[in-house]
Amino acid sequence: MSDIPEFKITVTVAGKTQEFMLGTQPLQYVLGSIPDIPCYAGLFSAAAHHPAAAVRNAVAGQDNLPGDAVLSLATDPSANVRARVVNSSIFRRAASEAMLLKLIAGDPEVAEAIAGNVEMFENADAGTLCAAIATHPDPSVRLALASNHGTPVKWLKKLREDGARDVADCAQNMLASRSR
Repeated sequence: MSDIPEFKITVTVAGKTQEFMLGTQPLQYVLGSIPDIPCYAGLFSAAAHHPAAAVRNAVAGQDNLPGDAVLSLATDPSANVRARVVNSSIFRRAASEAMLLKLIAGDPEVAEAIAGNVEMFENADAGTLCAAIATHPDPSVRLALASNHGTPVKWLKKLREDGARDVADCAQNMLASRSR
């Protein structure tokens, strides 16, 4: 159990020091209150290994989270954490196409988050990701792809033939807005 990080605040006044342990809720508050800047990368990394999913979720979208922590959070047991981490710029730079395809197949919420950024993953072909998303059994995932302004026109044309009327309408509207 020594691998579990401890979070403390140390306060020194007039040469006297006190330490205060941070439980899950105060830690979430602290993590949500500090800026996402490089000097906090170590704190974000430690929080990525906290046993509470809420704490891991609080740092999952940070752009200054180290790459190894981001990739670890991509396999987190919590779908909320996985869905949030895909929005991190670090994740979009580090994630492999194989990892993204596995995430798309594994959870609709995460697949939706990927669909909303399908063009932004640096190590994956957008067409390959679109193919997986456009055939996803959950229409909400396909709708997220149809409503993404970065979805390639080729895939919007395919989605306007989708069996779910809202997906098809959204794709048609997106195509129409691009031709203006």
